[in-house]
Amino acid sequence: MAARQPGNNSERQRPAASFPTIAVAGYVVATLVSVLITVWVLKLWRADLGIPFKYSDDGLLTSSAVKGIIDNGWLFHNSYLGAPFGQSLLDYPSADNLHVLAIKFLTLFSGNWALVMNLFFLATFPLTTLTSLFVLRRMEISYPEALLGSLLFTFIPYHLLHGEQHLFLAALYIVPLSCLAILRICSDRPPLIRSEAGRERYDFRSLRTLGFIIVALLTASAGIYYAVFACFLLVVSGIYVAFDRKSLKRLVTAGILAAIIFFGLIVNLSPSIIHIYRDGKNQAVAVRDPVDAELLGTTITQLVLPVTGHRIGFLADLKQKYLDGAALVHESHTFANENDWTPLGLIGSAGFLFLLGWLVFARGRYDGRDPAFYPLLDTLSVLNISALLLAVIGGFGLLIAMLFSPEIRAYNRIGVYISFFAILTVVLVLGRLRRKYIRTHVGQRLFFVVLLLLLAGGIFDQTDKSMVPDYNEIRKAYASDAAFVNKIEAVMPAQAMVFQLPYAPFPENPTIANMPDYHHLTAYLHSHDIRWSYGAMKGRNGDLWLRKVANQPPPEFVKEIVENGFRGVYINRNGYAPGVAVELETAMEDILKEKPVVNDDGSLLFFDLTGYARGLEQEQGASSPS
Repeated sequence: MAARQPGNNSERQRPAASFPTIAVAGYVVATLVSVLITVWVLKLWRADLGIPFKYSDDGLLTSSAVKGIIDNGWLFHNSYLGAPFGQSLLDYPSADNLHVLAIKFLTLFSGNWALVMNLFFLATFPLTTLTSLFVLRRMEISYPEALLGSLLFTFIPYHLLHGEQHLFLAALYIVPLSCLAILRICSDRPPLIRSEAGRERYDFRSLRTLGFIIVALLTASAGIYYAVFACFLLVVSGIYVAFDRKSLKRLVTAGILAAIIFFGLIVNLSPSIIHIYRDGKNQAVAVRDPVDAELLGTTITQLVLPVTGHRIGFLADLKQKYLDGAALVHESHTFANENDWTPLGLIGSAGFLFLLGWLVFARGRYDGRDPAFYPLLDTLSVLNISALLLAVIGGFGLLIAMLFSPEIRAYNRIGVYISFFAILTVVLVLGRLRRKYIRTHVGQRLFFVVLLLLLAGGIFDQTDKSMVPDYNEIRKAYASDAAFVNKIEAVMPAQAMVFQLPYAPFPENPTIANMPDYHHLTAYLHSHDIRWSYGAMKGRNGDLWLRKVANQPPPEFVKEIVENGFRGVYINRNGYAPGVAVELETAMEDILKEKPVVNDDGSLLFFDLTGYARGLEQEQGASSPS
């Protein structure tokens, strides 16, 4: 018997030795499945990765930010916009340095801004799957259910609908890690604490503690909204466990993690804070009204109804009926806007409603059975209702905006946390059912088939055709703008400045005539070394000068911009009433004695000022004393 012992030990060690390999294989499979679903949902075989998926509205703003990072090294300043002063984004606070750093990493492999942006966006899908899977496995959920939950969360409508127009909001990969910290506050293994002889003691030296601190710092660097919501939910979790378990240490721990996120957020925002302290607050930028928290809140109806344009006809009709009714009363408080991007899907809605029911009928009834199930559902039910009360129209979000600050206004965005809690609930219940009722190998196989059907049905339900970019139309518009800007660059000297008309305040400006907001940015996106007038931060001196000059009569306008170094005028006809555009074009032709360069559809004009500038220099030289 003794001779067989080494062999027996070896056999016992094989599962342990192979465990890392099995775990890695599980994550590799999750990544591959996530990539395949991404390809199918976005129909990527139709796409050109060198052309953006969103080429209008906020998508142009995002594109200019990514190109600005490539051209200038970071996000805050762009010397190619807002000429002659340059663009500064410091009036518009941003705490997305983690995402900017990821984009900087991608620029090591390509200088094509569209490719970099597309790769970053596409990477958010497998990254979200991996972090979700990691968290669910840490919650002791079996791999099949965890894989289902991670994939369903990755492809929630919120992710796809924000897309590249709100690129950093679509980067959800830190949210599951934040949820892990929030949920651990109420668990048997809280962050920053270890148990010794039945007593809880603070532990600030372990690798586990370091891990939670890193998660807090990453949360602080992944966007203002997700950081603020994480702090809110940490505090809720701490207060809940302080009353439920009479544990003040847990509340302090939640406060410490929230404080780390808060101070990390301050560090991320410090360039803007220093700028505002030095130059004063810009009263024209990011002006928010408390009512915005009402308009950009959400409703239970919006959470549980299907996505707009659902693949199934009667579900699409049901959602459209709600939208039509909401449009009739939009001047009060139910108009659908960004909050239309918060549906949980059928599976997520089931988890959400289950948590509401659990809160009312089952919370606090834990009798010692299944400690990985009942207490966690208690916590999830409290977090779910707390997030809902903050985000719902007429909820605490509006009260906070009225009493404290309206700067955080889009409370519907906490829906991403509600989605995670709801999907986690579903996989918890599925795991509980499997453990309790399925005993045979045949039953296990059938259960896995059910999971596959739930995955397929969930992805089918949470996505629709409207989430697929119109690649052909984008390609046409992109190629047309590229050809037009190439003509401009062919005649302009290096680092030439071009004045763009009509004058358009930046950022967040309504449509001017038929010219959508941010459309002037298309010129910058296709240029290499031209400096464009659009993009100066409104309310600052540069913007005030540009507005003053643009409102002058054409002769004075041309003379002043040439004297200030501009060598071209770019005109978007859609920014004027038809008669006004013709008058301006005629006046420019009379002044410059030449015809403009015109784009394919006739909407864009370019006047070369270099000849006029030479004549003006000669005229001024002849009139000056020798």
